[in-house]
Amino acid sequence: MKRTTRVIATAAAAITAAAAVAQTLSLDATQMREAPAQRPWFYAIRNYHKDGLEPALCKFRAGFSPQPEVAAQLPAQADGFAGTLTAPDAYRYVGWKMNSSGGITEVVWATVNPLMGEGTSRSLGVADPLSMDMTYDATSERIYAMSAMADMLITLDPETAAVTPVAPTLPFYTLSCDAAGQLYGITIEADGSSALHTVNKATGATMKIGDTGVKAYVQNGYSLYQTAEFSPADGCLYWATVTPEGNGALYRVDITDGHAAYLNVFPASEGFSGMAPMPLEATPGAPAAVADISATGAADGSLSVTLTFRAPSLTADGETLAAMDEINIFRAREAEPIKTFLSPRPGEALTFTDGGAAAGFNSYRITALNEAGESLPVYASAFCGDDFPLAPTALRIAKNEAGVPVLTWKAPVKGVNGLDLRAENITYSVTRNIDGSDVTVVTGLKECTFTDSDVPQERQAYPYYRVRAVSASGEGLASSAAGTYVGLPYALPFAESFAGCVPATQPWVASSLAMGGQWELNYISSFPGTGPVDDDGMLVFPCFNFVKGAEGRIATPLLTFEGCDDPWLGFWFYYLNMESEDLVFDDGLQVEVSRDGGATYEPVEGGRFLQKDANTRWTFVSLPLTAYAGCKELSVAFRGISDGGFNVLLDGIRIQQGSFSGVGSVDMDESNDADGEYYTADGCRRGRDFNSLPAGIYIKGTRNEGRGTRILKNRN
Repeated sequence: MKRTTRVIATAAAAITAAAAVAQTLSLDATQMREAPAQRPWFYAIRNYHKDGLEPALCKFRAGFSPQPEVAAQLPAQADGFAGTLTAPDAYRYVGWKMNSSGGITEVVWATVNPLMGEGTSRSLGVADPLSMDMTYDATSERIYAMSAMADMLITLDPETAAVTPVAPTLPFYTLSCDAAGQLYGITIEADGSSALHTVNKATGATMKIGDTGVKAYVQNGYSLYQTAEFSPADGCLYWATVTPEGNGALYRVDITDGHAAYLNVFPASEGFSGMAPMPLEATPGAPAAVADISATGAADGSLSVTLTFRAPSLTADGETLAAMDEINIFRAREAEPIKTFLSPRPGEALTFTDGGAAAGFNSYRITALNEAGESLPVYASAFCGDDFPLAPTALRIAKNEAGVPVLTWKAPVKGVNGLDLRAENITYSVTRNIDGSDVTVVTGLKECTFTDSDVPQERQAYPYYRVRAVSASGEGLASSAAGTYVGLPYALPFAESFAGCVPATQPWVASSLAMGGQWELNYISSFPGTGPVDDDGMLVFPCFNFVKGAEGRIATPLLTFEGCDDPWLGFWFYYLNMESEDLVFDDGLQVEVSRDGGATYEPVEGGRFLQKDANTRWTFVSLPLTAYAGCKELSVAFRGISDGGFNVLLDGIRIQQGSFSGVGSVDMDESNDADGEYYTADGCRRGRDFNSLPAGIYIKGTRNEGRGTRILKNRN
């Protein structure tokens, strides 16, 4: 591996050169600052080992030769892990087991005491705590985690593992918290490239710091579980990942630019999850750590950071502190302090403004010193300069008389890092997405409105728009997407069978509403096991793989009910009642209608269909839409609702003037009837000779039943 060889050679050369300097220079001890006695040590769960050893809680020193050793056996074995240390004697982790199909079969929440080697575990009835990585924030005493179920920042209760969603965020593979309470995450793209971001622990908002320069292992677009965490010994971020060659390796990540410095591979190519820093040991008699520390970037956008804190009044072992020699402030990993307070009074409030701060994030380390030794370090970080704007809010789209989208939004007043924005320096850019890619349609806007006169109108489409505010530092976060229909609506009758998993009508608008819920097109469902009604395509809301509470919506193209006084909706729904096996779930869907281009949806009365309400499998159901008769433009939507049970299935959607009568389940067999004609579920005429039809499901219309229909199943 060329990169690995080059970095090792460079590191070796640097060590050799340092040794040569030490031999040729004679330095007085007073001219040298003593290196910190403590080094970065971590706990982590070994989840991979080339010799196939069982997972275990290990400890290792972060450096050029990490040598993991077992600290404790795990009370619960699993196939995947995420964990963190919440107290010196409490390492907590979630573990999960998987079957050969990739399904989750068991989830456990466990605690292990790394000092004593003992632990406890219990099975959980939900998969919600599954996490890509987790971290402990000592400033708020919370466990933050990156959900493995959805792109969501969550918190976990240390005792029960109960999950509280915080906010949507990027699909991070790692989540780390520095001593100041700032979250960081590492993303990995499909090609293995990776980047470091900050994460707002209240809003989930992110800011890219920079590319790491590291390629991680990726297969089929996904990388392996990995972990990153800060060390209180030096304030640095360490990252255990897996290289494209399958080697577990350790990196140190610079949080000012995102670059990751290669340290070494683990000796047995081990892979790790759940890194957590081992607590530092305080020196008896030395000062306790400084307290009440805060760091704030200048509000006027200038490059300065003000630090305030209180000098310790006790020793590390709780005795009254008589005096201190000095308190030192270090910038980032610099060895020399940028400020020294000589002989500060115990408990004294101190302030320092760093006028040499850099644009972006600045981190600081503060220690107190007396004749007994140095205190444990305390860290703070702050952003200074023009902040990256938070996302514009309340993006709304209305169409003018010409059918052209008119966008309005509210300006952000704060930046990603909490600084006030200077409104006079803010402009806006707008992107439009019609065919799957974002295209910037305007930049440099000063007002919070935009009319998209150039949007194509020759075919019906549903363009999505996003707005970004731009400061002197660059583009801020994108607003939530908002869209609207453009082009001419479909008239009734309307039919869609999703033949071949490709809609014949466009556009169908899908969106996730909660916990990553999303409708999908498929030709088969495993839970329940069935295919579509016909045409090798159906809509599936995969509740079996979603957590309880996941919701998603899919909406028809724009329709018109002009001239219709009795519109009806009909579709095939799969009923499955397994009460006899104690499997009862509230999985289902709610029919909704939007009359404002998809901005808001209202539930249709009587439009809630639950899978458990019958056991008739594929069944044609219908619903009157007379409340919307005469509407010039509207769309009909299906809101999937997961209770964590079985997939919700939908097929053969029809909307027409007049009701559907005599339509039932598909379990009937019937011979040819010369009085009627046969139709596919989406309304295509197939003639009168039933026996000549290919295997499938058909609707039969007869003269005696008027508009009535019956469902027939080909005996083949």
